[in-house]
Amino acid sequence: MAAVTLAVGSSTASPGNGNTTIGVAPPAPPTGAVTASPNPTAGPTNAPTSPPTVPPTTKPTAAPSAAPTAAPTPVPRAPVLKPSTVAADNAAFVGSAAANTTTLSLALSGGDAGLLQKLTIAPGVEIRSADKLTLASDWNLAPFVAGPRVGEAAVITLRAVGNLLLSNSLSDGFAAAASATDKRAIAADGLAQLGTAASFRLVGGADLSAADPLAVQAGRSAGVTVGRVAAANTATPPIVLIRSTTGSIAIAAAGDISLGTALDGNSGKLGQVRVYTTGEPVLAIAPSFVERAGIRANDQLIRDTSGSLGPFYENAGDISLSAGRDLRGLPSTIYASSGNPSGVQYVSDWWWRQTNPTTPDKGLALWSRYDLFAQGIASFGGGDITLRAGRDLIDVDASTPASGYSVPAGKDKVTLEPLEAQSRWWAGGSLDVQAARDVIGGLFNAGGPTARLMASGTIAGNSGQARSYAAPQLFYLDTAWTVSAGGDVQLGSLTNAAALSGARQGIDNSPRADSILGLAPHASAQVLSVAGSVQLLDARPVSASGSRPGAGAVVVPDGLTGGGPGGAT
Repeated sequence: MAAVTLAVGSSTASPGNGNTTIGVAPPAPPTGAVTASPNPTAGPTNAPTSPPTVPPTTKPTAAPSAAPTAAPTPVPRAPVLKPSTVAADNAAFVGSAAANTTTLSLALSGGDAGLLQKLTIAPGVEIRSADKLTLASDWNLAPFVAGPRVGEAAVITLRAVGNLLLSNSLSDGFAAAASATDKRAIAADGLAQLGTAASFRLVGGADLSAADPLAVQAGRSAGVTVGRVAAANTATPPIVLIRSTTGSIAIAAAGDISLGTALDGNSGKLGQVRVYTTGEPVLAIAPSFVERAGIRANDQLIRDTSGSLGPFYENAGDISLSAGRDLRGLPSTIYASSGNPSGVQYVSDWWWRQTNPTTPDKGLALWSRYDLFAQGIASFGGGDITLRAGRDLIDVDASTPASGYSVPAGKDKVTLEPLEAQSRWWAGGSLDVQAARDVIGGLFNAGGPTARLMASGTIAGNSGQARSYAAPQLFYLDTAWTVSAGGDVQLGSLTNAAALSGARQGIDNSPRADSILGLAPHASAQVLSVAGSVQLLDARPVSASGSRPGAGAVVVPDGLTGGGPGGAT
């Protein structure tokens, strides 16, 4: 709507009374027509001003979301191989009733009957590690079911580029295991079984590129440690057994081989290590012969009511240990039930001799109680032992005992029937010990035809370990001993083992076995030093557990010779 303007038509002043006051009449209103104001001329229309363009608001750029922190990748657990897996693989290789190995034998022999008779095909298991390798549980490779093994026994090889730690027992040929996890299956008194048993090859610092499974990398420090320590200071150190009956045992290391000594012990209780082969029990020994020899039934580890087995063994596997640096053992400590050391073991504590207690002239017997053995390394059934150290050989004990019995003709005490004379002897294996530097302490018990102890440095003294021997202890039976060193030779003893007064054997009230002479008619010993002296110290352990050396301990071989630039005493 247009605005209307009111305008006065003339300029005549309206009559009025001027300023009014209260009570004075107002002036008359103005006169004249009222004229409408002409329409105003429309001015130019201004274009509407566009509002300023507001620049669009830039949306803030969202900050990138932080990537979630990845959870740490768990370290993968080391793979674990169980003996049940090994047993299954071996059984699959051999086949039912040895069908697979029989087929292989026929194919390889090519129809040659002579070759077929000599050919043996056995399963082999090789476990390799580019780092370290640990035997973290007991392995008993005896069949998990009763009955003889099907096919030949396996060869088990453990090869580690790093250290090999045998902290648990490895065993075959003894008392069949109820299962792969039966901890009772490996015990010191497990009975040796008839038949073949597995062989073991155990290597630390291995050269995996070599065809020889026992090859090691020269100059490496990686080695082999056997054993584990007691769980507490009050406990007896556990026993770790590396053993077989007829199988061989070979241990090799680029660095040290430590039989318990590389472990962190509790109060000096470093562990108990026993490495041995027994052989299999000898068949067809009539109980009457055993009884006439004076062996009481309770004194036998193996007793058989059928009379087919006796306490003697044959066909034991060989043992070899080869260290690029030191080969170290432990004194043969005996522990009381409290877990405290009570002394050291001596040969007669486990190598038992017996004459007939009622009629001493009626027979005698010698046999090994491997269940009582606690002296390092042994072959009880004729196996050879070879020890090599690239540097020192320290406090190592090794034994190759003989066994057997002899009874003269006589009469049965009940029937008065005549009884024939019988003698059966099983010689021990050879013993060969060499060190590129020194032989320090130790015990070397030879029951075979030959024994050798050699060192480029000295043969003397002891390591300073508690209960270690004052100097190396040497034993012989019908043995030719050779001892030689570049430097001094000091022997703690050179003794006929059968001449020692025995430890108490069997039941508590049984008599001690007396010295037995006449079993070493061809014994000899040659003791030489290239640049030093030779001394026979007559120094035996004062803490031997039950043995009494007696007068027989000073009997040396008839064929004893010795000498060196520094003299011999």
